[in-house]
Amino acid sequence: MNARNHCDYTEEKKNLETVLDWVDSEKEYLEHKEEILNKEIKDIRKTVTHLMDERLIAKQQLQQFAEKDMKKILAAKDSPYFGRVDFQEKNREEIERIYIGKHGLHDRQKETPIVIDWRAPISDIYYSGHSEEVSYRAPYGDICGRMYLKRRYEIRNGELLEIFDEKRSEDRIEDSLKGKGEFLIDALSKSNQGRLKEIVATIQDQQNKVIRSSMHRPLVVQGVAGSGKTTIALHRMAYLMYLNRKNIGNSNYMVIAPNQLFLNYISEILPDLGVDEVFQTTFEAWALKLIRKKIKIKQGMDDLNILMDSKNENRSVVANLAKLKGSILFKKVIDNHLKILEKELLPKEDICMYEIPILEYKKIQEIFMISNLHLSLNERVNKLKEYLKIRLKNDIGSIEEKIEWMYKEKIQTLKSTVEDIDLVRPEIIRIYEERDEKIKQIKKNITVSVNDYIRKVGPLNIFNFYTAIFEEEQIHVAFSSRIDLDVFRKIIHCCKEDLNNKVYKNEDLAPLAYIHIKLFGLEDKNKYTHIVVDEAQDFDEFKISVLKEISLNDSFTFVGDLSQGIYSYKGINSWSNVMKKVFQDKHYDFHILTTSYRSTVEIVDLANEVIKKCDHLEAILAEPVFRHGDQPSLIKCFNQEEMVHKIVDRVQRLKDQDQASIGIICKDLKATEIAYDIIKKKLPETYLLTDETTDFKDGVVLMPSYLSKGLEFDGVILWDVSEENYNINPIDIKLLYIGITRGLHTVDLFYENNPSKILEGLEEFLYRL
Repeated sequence: MNARNHCDYTEEKKNLETVLDWVDSEKEYLEHKEEILNKEIKDIRKTVTHLMDERLIAKQQLQQFAEKDMKKILAAKDSPYFGRVDFQEKNREEIERIYIGKHGLHDRQKETPIVIDWRAPISDIYYSGHSEEVSYRAPYGDICGRMYLKRRYEIRNGELLEIFDEKRSEDRIEDSLKGKGEFLIDALSKSNQGRLKEIVATIQDQQNKVIRSSMHRPLVVQGVAGSGKTTIALHRMAYLMYLNRKNIGNSNYMVIAPNQLFLNYISEILPDLGVDEVFQTTFEAWALKLIRKKIKIKQGMDDLNILMDSKNENRSVVANLAKLKGSILFKKVIDNHLKILEKELLPKEDICMYEIPILEYKKIQEIFMISNLHLSLNERVNKLKEYLKIRLKNDIGSIEEKIEWMYKEKIQTLKSTVEDIDLVRPEIIRIYEERDEKIKQIKKNITVSVNDYIRKVGPLNIFNFYTAIFEEEQIHVAFSSRIDLDVFRKIIHCCKEDLNNKVYKNEDLAPLAYIHIKLFGLEDKNKYTHIVVDEAQDFDEFKISVLKEISLNDSFTFVGDLSQGIYSYKGINSWSNVMKKVFQDKHYDFHILTTSYRSTVEIVDLANEVIKKCDHLEAILAEPVFRHGDQPSLIKCFNQEEMVHKIVDRVQRLKDQDQASIGIICKDLKATEIAYDIIKKKLPETYLLTDETTDFKDGVVLMPSYLSKGLEFDGVILWDVSEENYNINPIDIKLLYIGITRGLHTVDLFYENNPSKILEGLEEFLYRL
């Protein structure tokens, strides 16, 4: 309700003014502190001889802390908190009034909290408390007590606008349990303002459980479209970093998103939550950075377009090749080749000096095969080199004995050829001198000899190694019985052709990254404390297995929706199967998010009916928040010209209704480019999103359906949902489902001639025009 109409408005307004006064004074304190630090750093720089001076580093760290504190204070000036709980701990008389905000605010002088961080243990009761009796888990155990009030606020520019009492008695818990309170409905009804935003004020109980799950086990989140899984995964990252804040300097965190456009779309969330130390990337960008070589990557949508074309003869080859390269079985084939390489890597010869063997190949190979097995082959070779140098230097006594014994035999043989030893005495002296010189030279040149031996180890090349796999018999043995023989031959031929032309696909990156790690290793700075993988349903087994190699403790958050798995031919069809294959017997947590907070009841109902038509998919249907809107409309057009005219007219009407973001979604890139060329002339402020786009634009945007995953718009317009364009097959059904579920408030489906058969029987869910 409007804050002025609330019975506690005067008291709440006074509290807000008190907090804002403290914020202003803290801002002044930090400004003064920054001035002093800047002056001290400037003075130190005049006296130091290098930038690594301890005094300089210490002051710069203090400066960084002060800058972070200032960011929190500036954010607090706008909205210092969003919630309040009145909590009485068991066996205590005092009822604490606890204000909760995006950032914790602490009074230095009184040593008391003013606002509690939303990630703090006690804040859990704000999100998960549904009755008077509540509890939360603190570092020293569970704390039980009673919650007498849960209140939400809307504060903007330091002004108290709205007050919502979520719960004041046991009689009003139903809405909170279902996540359908007045505050939530009000938030969801607002217009979308471009990029994805943080949702700390409206996190629901189901989402809160995901955020606060243990980081010591992999976590899988199966979330329906609009369940907020991406946002929740990023809030979980912020929460885990808060828990681990004492070790933040020694920890690495990574978020993997499907493409650069999506990274840009979510780019504001973590900084908005006060988290800057997260590496955000795509799998492709990460893998290319790891292998440190520019290679040509063939567009993945070329293959998807082939698979969407039911008349294309290459569909089976494309699907089976991608499935092969993304499988754990293919990883096992690579592992077998690595074992062969390991056995064949060292030169099959003794280390000799002056034709004297000082260490046999058999012994060198034995040492290599049992030592440093946790390291890469290249690292093991380098370790072997250092070991051999030390060992031979330590063994110099036995080497001397060996040489002396050899020369002793020479001298005895020489003496046995004459009766008068004086006749060969000069030769004996020469042999002794030769012996002494050899011992001297061997001592001197042990390092050179070892280096010469190691230099004969063949060069390691990930691309040559990868290409050779498709020439060997093992891949035939592993896969020929699983794939039709004719298709298998075409797969191998196609793959060899691409690799010989140095053309790689996205599904080649996981094997190449894995081979690089096994051949050359991974520095600790490239290993991660926690990894979030978004749109994980489009990852294959091999990609997840490679990410496991760079995780310090198998700490993952995988979020996805099998109903949006347009790459299911190579990706994930079952969360349990892939987790069992990759993580084997390790336990993992699994959460299902069924509530769709994005779309109206009418949009969700249509989307559910569409996804039901996908064969061999046990779709989890979305449960909408109780928010009604217009029924999705199905609009017939006699030709493309009429469709463009009607779409332009619809966009103008949506703008008049203050819909800030409008997405025009086409099935594929070709259709998107055609539509853009026409619509741009009539709507100049229209933006095109393609695979090459990295910056998300607000307003009216056109994009192919596969790029719209994860995005959301006030209004969605689907271009040409015709019988010819969308067929009854899993990929087309999922693409249509994805397009429909992008809409927050309205969805309009335009088509030429006849609508897609996917929409047959769904008349009650569509308004025909």
